[in-house]
Amino acid sequence: MNKVTIRLMIITLISKLFGFARDITLSYFYGASAVSDAYLISLTLPETIFGFVATGISTGYIPLYTQIVHDQDEGAGNIFTNNLMNIVFFFSLTVLLVTYYFTPQLIDILAAGFDGETRTLAVILSRISIFSIYFTAMISLFSGFLQIKGKFEVPALIGFPLNIITVISIVISYYTNVRVLGFGMLLAVISQVLILLPFVFRSGYKYLPYLNIKDPGLLRLITIALPVIFGTSVNQINVIVDKTIASSISVGGISSLNYGYMIVFFVQGLFVLPITQIMYPTISVLIADHQLEKIKKVIAESVVSVFLLVIPATVGLYVLSRPIIELLYGRGNFDEEAIQLTTSALSYYTLGIVGFGLRELYSRAFYALQDSKTPMINATIGVVINIVLNLLISQWIGIGGLALATSISASVTSFLLIVSLRKRIGNLGMKTIISKSSIIIISSLVMGVGVHFLYQFMMNRTGNLISLLTSVLIGAIIYLIMLLCLGFEDVSSMIKRFNKGPKKN
Repeated sequence: MNKVTIRLMIITLISKLFGFARDITLSYFYGASAVSDAYLISLTLPETIFGFVATGISTGYIPLYTQIVHDQDEGAGNIFTNNLMNIVFFFSLTVLLVTYYFTPQLIDILAAGFDGETRTLAVILSRISIFSIYFTAMISLFSGFLQIKGKFEVPALIGFPLNIITVISIVISYYTNVRVLGFGMLLAVISQVLILLPFVFRSGYKYLPYLNIKDPGLLRLITIALPVIFGTSVNQINVIVDKTIASSISVGGISSLNYGYMIVFFVQGLFVLPITQIMYPTISVLIADHQLEKIKKVIAESVVSVFLLVIPATVGLYVLSRPIIELLYGRGNFDEEAIQLTTSALSYYTLGIVGFGLRELYSRAFYALQDSKTPMINATIGVVINIVLNLLISQWIGIGGLALATSISASVTSFLLIVSLRKRIGNLGMKTIISKSSIIIISSLVMGVGVHFLYQFMMNRTGNLISLLTSVLIGAIIYLIMLLCLGFEDVSSMIKRFNKGPKKN
């Protein structure tokens, strides 16, 4: 991992901590209730309706912009960016008007278990939140532009205003009017765009009122983006099915599922996202230069980096799932039933963390190769698996069954992506990956056993906070020692570079 990756992880860590403050604030004031369910569904609506479009655009934009600049110049890249931006504006306006009119019907699809006041509130908040659609698209496009320019830290910073404004709106809404939740969310998204704009302009972007629907670059982007959009929309079906079933299992079921997933999302955002953000534009450039061997090397190194961080996090979260839920959410209106539901969701979500990470990483590799059809087919297989397992397992273990189905689906689809990529570009360095991951798994399991007994020992003598923090710290030390004892070269070389200190001029 290079310095940029480490800086990204630090920024992301702080941002995600603010994100936890947002979730903790929501759980404190509203618990796992009808209001929190309605609010979370209102956030899901713009993501479901347009989030996958924004993902498709940003995914196709990076390799195409890189190719255009490589073949022509920066000016051509700027024209391409403006054309895309202007077309997205008109498309967003159309989606906004249609979505606003059909909001009640869409809520009935997203949360079939809602009725009465919960449904009414969900419709009200959703009609506010959908105005964020265009700004969401701008964030995706401008973040991709800055990543191409090597400014990876800036897109990571926009989580700060998002979370701060959201926290403030939750508090104000509790003491004034619940509609403030919707307006706070909208203002939070707009603030992200305002943070990005100065850096985008400084990086060479110039706005032009240019519109050409017959532009070859745009047509190529549509070819790439459509499978991504379809694949992402298929994944959104998973979200819809999960939340629909959760709304029927229990009041607060959607909230418990969300609270558990946000902890897993924290791990993904902290350890996987920074690596993929750097890997994606890097291999896009290598592909433009036809450097296949370097592409394989970058992908293999990225996989090992993900394993090095994600596998111990998986073991730790599983072992300490209930103490973590109690520490983060166990106060205010978040009662014992909510703790049990959320703990169940988190425990089963942790089983899919590695699968989530690999799916994201290998999908990005295909996107860089301008192949979005393979991930689309993979996503379709995944949603079928998830829906079938949802309907079966949720009958046995309730909310936890929805999380388990998602984890199994992610693991299967990540394996299929690996097989497909190997067929596409050849050997992926799997011997090295397996060798190093074996050391990581053994070290993580030893760490997990140590953390489990240490936490149980300390809980009889200290409170939850001290026991949890001490267990995590000692666990990290155990993990590092195990890696060194088993001869994990990456850690050894990092420590040697650290002991040498900075180079002298």
